[in-house]
Formats: sequence, structure tokens, C-alpha cells
Amino acid sequence: VGYSNLRAMKMAAERNGGDDVATPSATASIKGPSITVAFTLYFVIPLVCLGLASVFGPGVIPANQKETAKSRSVPLQVNVPSAASGNGAAPLMGEKVTDEQHRQRQEQKKQRKKKNNSKKIKSQYEQVVHVVEERKRAVREQVRLRTGATQQKRSSKPKQNVKRGRRAGEDVVKTEMDKTIATLKVEYEKNPDDAFTMIEYADALRERDVIIHDGGRNQLVAIDVYHNAISQIRERRQQLVNEGRPTNVPPNGVTVLDLNQELFFDLREKSLDGLLCSVFSNLGKLYFMANMFEKSVAAYNECLAIDENYLDALTFRGSTRIVLGKYKEAGTDYTRVLELDQNRLFMDAFTGISKVLAVKEDNVAGGWETMVKVVEELIPAKEQHMQSMVVPEGKALLADHLKRLHLAMFTYHDVKTKDLKLAWEHLSEGMRVKMSVLPPYNRANEEQRLNSVIQVFHEGFWSPNVGSQDRTPIFIIGFVRSGSTLLERVLDAHPKVVGTGEDSVFNGRLGEIRDAIVEATTQGGDLGATVNKLADGVVKEMMDRWKSIDANTEKEDESTSDVEPLRFADKMLTNYNNVGFIHMLFPNALILHVAREPMDTIFSAFKHDFPSGGLDQTSDFSSLAHMYNDYRAIIEHWDRVLPGRITHVRYQDMVEDMPGVARALIDATGLEWDEDVLNFHKKKHAVNTLSTTQVRKGVYRDSLQSWKKYEAPLQPLVKLVGDRVKYDLKTTLPSYVPPSSLSDERVGTQ
Repeated sequence: VGYSNLRAMKMAAERNGGDDVATPSATASIKGPSITVAFTLYFVIPLVCLGLASVFGPGVIPANQKETAKSRSVPLQVNVPSAASGNGAAPLMGEKVTDEQHRQRQEQKKQRKKKNNSKKIKSQYEQVVHVVEERKRAVREQVRLRTGATQQKRSSKPKQNVKRGRRAGEDVVKTEMDKTIATLKVEYEKNPDDAFTMIEYADALRERDVIIHDGGRNQLVAIDVYHNAISQIRERRQQLVNEGRPTNVPPNGVTVLDLNQELFFDLREKSLDGLLCSVFSNLGKLYFMANMFEKSVAAYNECLAIDENYLDALTFRGSTRIVLGKYKEAGTDYTRVLELDQNRLFMDAFTGISKVLAVKEDNVAGGWETMVKVVEELIPAKEQHMQSMVVPEGKALLADHLKRLHLAMFTYHDVKTKDLKLAWEHLSEGMRVKMSVLPPYNRANEEQRLNSVIQVFHEGFWSPNVGSQDRTPIFIIGFVRSGSTLLERVLDAHPKVVGTGEDSVFNGRLGEIRDAIVEATTQGGDLGATVNKLADGVVKEMMDRWKSIDANTEKEDESTSDVEPLRFADKMLTNYNNVGFIHMLFPNALILHVAREPMDTIFSAFKHDFPSGGLDQTSDFSSLAHMYNDYRAIIEHWDRVLPGRITHVRYQDMVEDMPGVARALIDATGLEWDEDVLNFHKKKHAVNTLSTTQVRKGVYRDSLQSWKKYEAPLQPLVKLVGDRVKYDLKTTLPSYVPPSSLSDERVGTQ
């Protein structure tokens, strides 16, 4: 029944360096606040290597990277300046010091300080250069693996190594991160009282969660470890307070008046205040990724109680407040960042404040001018720096800065001035700059991925008596920016349905699922039992994840706090590549494909700055058109080999007839209707998505044919999309009957 082709797909994935041919590259995209990873890639590496002042101007503290776990076995030590430390304190009791001796000591102290500072800068530079070289080596190795350079080596391995080694479908980066985490875990278990080891272990878990989409498996562990570290640091800090000693003095003995000076210090170089702020800020980011948004704000507040101007916490508290719909408070945070961050390290503040202003201008004191004046001065300065920059890392950093500035100005002209010519100039230039530092789109690889899925999952592939009868998961698929968030919020408004956002448990287990199926079919295993076990594991993890989030989320209605959901909406849009696996595990689960007018979808994808990863190429006309056509081709394939299996939902029908669509949607889930579903936009439920601000408006008609404003400059893209610029599609919810005014309309009819 075709399982030999599935095994061939597994082997092909191994040859491609673990790239799952049934998993879209977009699933490796980064979630959560983009700067979480950008600190390492964009700030830490370039700051030293580029000559700090050449990018940001004077006053920037050199960055410093974390050291390896092997050197992390010394418990947290508190260094407090003493009388004998040579820091200008009084001499020891009974010691007689002449004026000449005092002068000599002062001179010696200055020389030692100068020498120590020189050593420190050199040490920091050497460490960062080492990190740069290690990153380059890792990237080169990953590229080598992905281009098949290791194919011969892999094929020569003993069969048992293929089976027991790195699972097919696992990414090289994931494997290396897991090795690092395993090492740090051992160190943590050996030194349970070492705050530094705790922080490094938790940081590694958090960074993995940013990059690897597997349903947040390690989030609760990381949260617990962070809290343990915080307890230890607080205890040491309180000891100093009780003794009347300063808590803002790093080990070098120099009092820090502004903790932003310590932003890029190594853990062991921070003062206790700086260390505590850093940990609270990272904990806030982790809570954000875990969809525990109130907890995230609380963590940032703890940091800002120590230093109200800590830029990292201010910036990302603003991001979290947007998700919570607290736009005015977010505007206050971003405005403060623009005032304080004279070196322009936190560029997220510009795109963030433009989102807040787009919702309502008086969310920010001073309105648009607060941002526009600064941006108009920054753009030419950044352009000049980029032209003279020769270091690749520096160009990437400046390109990211320019992209954000141009996108902020696009929003300004699109929303405020209505000057569409200027708006388009900023949008197109921002995307051009972004693409200028990215590798070219791998068209051949994407076509191979599509062909592999089509060849493997053919008619007759699925055994009729295999698969779980569980209907708990609801899978939402489609092209990005197609209206999926609106669909998910409608489902989530039902008391028995929970929207799990864009962190797919199923997608995170895909490699494990595929490998287990291949093993069962090629080695005489019980395929039915294997599939049922895999399906049960997915549902259990969905439930466990919901329980952890629910326990850490403020309830708007305590009367519903004990209601256990019967359905979970899994909104990983690019799972349209994985419908074959979804159907195998859950043949009765609802698969909802949401489709929007093609050019509205494509233009919306083009103008949005997705987190770095597989969706980068949506910023280029040619690659975007190719990606869209591939998506349409795979949906057509599923409709052909699994007729009726996918339930299509037109975005236009949701906009024009939400009551009718909503009732048919809930009916398709097998649940009873609840009138509160139609009040989905009034729910306080946080929405962590690029559509955060839109979905809180409810249903709005101005989203239809929105691309028409820029129809002229988009004509080249229209031609690249070709015949698929129209989509003849009906909503296929079984009980849905469209109003007569909509019955003859189709997505894409112009």
C-alpha cells in the first residue's frame, strides 16, 4: 500500500541532512519575540567585530557570549569591594601611610585598573571572535549536510546506526542543541546550588524552544529552573542588603548606575541586580512563548522594579502588552525605549510602536511624530553605514535595522498619510534590503519536497482500518495570512474548544511519527497499534500543555475555569504538507483549510515581516509566487487522492456571513452550539500572532480586496502567480448554506 515509498522518503530525508521532505521549511521559523535570537546573531557578534562606534556610535558596551558548560561548576560568588582591594577604601587598622606612599598606591591602582580593563576588552574580543568562528563552522557544516555532501558517508553506516542514531527528520541544529542541553543538565544535577549553571541550563532550553517547534515540551522545566536561580540570587542579594552593601557592583568593583551597561556582560561579570534583571527578562520571554502572557508581564515588572529603565524588559513588556490588547500601556513602554535607547539596539520598538499607533493614534503621547522624526533621521544614517560595511554580519545587522525602519514608515503612510506612493516605496525598499543579505531561494529543493509528498501519498496509501477514532484535534491549514487566526478565535470562543496557537504539538512530533510508522511497516510491527499509540501521545501532550497554560492564565470567567476542553485547534498552517500523516493518525479529525482571495493573501504575506526562518522568501515576488503555487498544488493533490477529507472554509464567507459559518463550523466539530461563539472578538483571550491587532476588531470588510490599493506595483507578482490568481472554491462545511447573495461567488472572483 505504498509504505515502501514512505521508507524511501525517510531515507531521502536522511540524505538531505535530516530535512523532512514532508515538513515545510517554514516550520523551522522562529516564534516569539524575534530579538530573542537576534541578540546573539545581530547584536553580540557584530558589536565587537564591527568596531562598535561604526554602527551605533559611542558608548556601547562590548558584547560577551556565554561560556561552555564545562567551565560552569563554581557556585555563585558575591564580590564586594573591601578595604584591601585597592578600590580607594581606607587602609587597614593600625597601618601608617605617608603622603608619598598614598600617592604611589593611587598611581599603582590606576595602572592596575588600566591594565585590567585592557585585558578584559581583549578577553571579550577573543571570546566573541571565537563565537563567530564557531557559528560560521556550524553554518558551513549544516549547509554541507543539507546539500548532500555526506550522502556517501551516511549510506556506509551500519544499518543499526541508522535506526538508533539521529532520527530521520531531525535537524542538525536540533541535534546539536539537544547535546548541549544534555551536558548542561548533567552540570545542573551535579551542582544544584550553582545559580550560573541553573541560568545557562534554562537559557539553553529557552533558546531551543525559540528555534524548535515541538509543542513547548521543555517550557515547564525551564520555568522551574529559572525560578530556582531567582531564589538563589535573591537570597544572596538580600544578604548584601542586610549588611548595608551595594547590590549594583559587578565583580570588577565598579558601581553600575544603569543596568543597561550590563546588558551584554557575561553572567559572571554582572552585578547581582544585573543578574536578577537578566533572569527575570529571559523568564518573561519564556512565559511569552508558553502563551502565559500575564506571567510574562509580571516577570518583566519584577526586573523593572529593580531598574525601571532596563531596555530589554521594557521592549518585550511592550510586545506582550500588544498581545494582551493593552495598546496604550504598550505605547508607553515603546516610547520610553525610544527615549532611552540612543544607541538604537532595540529596533523592535519601532515596529512595535507603529502597530500601536495603527490601532489608535492617541495610544502614544505625541502620536506618529514621536516615531517619524527619529526614523527619518535614522534611515539615511543606516544606509550610509551599510554601504561602507564589508563584514557580512554587519551588513545583516544593518539590513535588519533598515527593514524595520522602512516597515514602520510603510505603516505610517499606509494608515496615517494615505500616501500610497511613499508607502510602497518604503515597503519595497525594506523588503529589498532584507533579501539582499539572505541566501537565494532554493526552488529545486521546494519542488523536490512537493514531488516527494505527491509520490508517496497516492491513492490507496492509507489502510482502511488503521487510525485512531479520536476527534480531539482540529487541524487548521492554509497559506500564511489567509484568515486562519479569525477561524481559530471563533473555535476558541466555544467553551469546549481551545486554540493552541501556532506551536503545533503534532508538527513537533512529526519526525517521531514518521519513523515509528516506517519501522512498523518494514519490520513486521503492528501498524494499527503503533498508530493508535502515536495518536494517543499527541492528544495527551495537547491536554498536558493546555493544563499548564490554563493554570498560569488569568480567567475572565471563573465559572468556566474547571471546564475541560473536548477539542484542540492545532493551527500550524504549513501542515498542508502533512495531511497524509494527519489522516493516518486521525482519520476522523476535522481538517479545516481556510482560503482567502489569492492576491489579498499573497500581498499580506509580502508586506509582513515574519520571524526569521522558512518564510523569509515571502519578501520576494518570484519566490513568493512559487511558494503560493506549490501550496495550491498540494491542496489540489489532497482533494484528488482524499476527496472530501479536507473541509474548505472561505475567508470571504466568514466576513460576509459569520453567524452562518460559525454555526456550521461548530456543527462540524460535533459539539453543541453556544451563542457566545459570536462574541469571539470580545474575549480577552490573548492572541500571539501577527494578526493580534486585526482579530480584536472582529469581522471587518476592509480586509477584502485590500491589495487593490497597490494593484499597479503588484502587477509583476500577479503575472508570476499566473492562473492561480483566482481560486474557484466553495466553503464545504456540511451544514453550511450560503446566503443567495454569496452562493455564486468564489474566492478570487474580481
